[in-house]
Amino acid sequence: IVVYKIGQIRSKNDADSVKNGYYEDDALQKLFAREADSVDRKSPEIARGTWARVQGTRQELRWFYEKNASRKKVVINCGAGFDTTHWWSKSEELWKSGDLWFDLDMEPVVRQRIRRLRMPGAKSLLSPLKNLKITDNQLSSDNYFIRKLDMKQSDGSVKLLEDIKEEFEIDEQTDVCLVFECVLVYMATEISGRFLKAAADLFQNLKVISYEQLNLNDRFGAVMLDNLVQRGCGLDGINACLSKKTQMDRFKAAGFNDINCKDMYEIYLALPNRDIIERIEFLDDVEIFQQLLQHYGITTATK
Repeated sequence: IVVYKIGQIRSKNDADSVKNGYYEDDALQKLFAREADSVDRKSPEIARGTWARVQGTRQELRWFYEKNASRKKVVINCGAGFDTTHWWSKSEELWKSGDLWFDLDMEPVVRQRIRRLRMPGAKSLLSPLKNLKITDNQLSSDNYFIRKLDMKQSDGSVKLLEDIKEEFEIDEQTDVCLVFECVLVYMATEISGRFLKAAADLFQNLKVISYEQLNLNDRFGAVMLDNLVQRGCGLDGINACLSKKTQMDRFKAAGFNDINCKDMYEIYLALPNRDIIERIEFLDDVEIFQQLLQHYGITTATK
């Protein structure tokens, strides 16, 4: 329920940012077409932070696709919610024939995602897919897949990765990217660590992109944590989110060797078109916005 709630919040933030011109996302607009007029207006701080998250994670995916571009690429988006980055990768001509994309999430989320994709307004998102097979809780095609996944069920999660590797013959000539957006933080660190180690053992060429809370060991972080707990969103994986070091140590322990962690304010300052975004809406409190971004980050790890 908690993960489902977080996914809903994230999707509504995305839809609001798109609606108000922070970035373009045709696929997201189609998924949320019926609610286009009823999406609550978010604060400028949330809208701008959402833009930074989307651009930051997609920038990392762009680099994944562009490095050794001729090689086969497989993206496994864990806790995907209603994320539309698959269609973005196609619109940016990063995704090529033969590449694979898996959107994974808990069954209630998967069911609602598929229900939205079946709506008339979203028909164009599915029409290019070849050999499409779709049920209430699963979608398969030649290269795009939706599967149910409960990350807290360690054995089942690892088994799904093993099945994907075997069924799609993922070998040393294939580059794999695991994406997590506010997913690992809701899992006990021993469970997420076991999953990451299993992934590192399974896939020879692996990149992980993880966006989540950071620097929760200071006063601002404690207030953030209290607010989440009051909303019923406790962070089981808080121990990995205390600092950049704890984030990086998590991946080092799982067998990754090239690890980097940046807070979202660092990433925000380096993003292209930031000057255009800053003219869309005025921030009431620039300092609060900076503090907020400094308490989220993107960690990347390769092996």
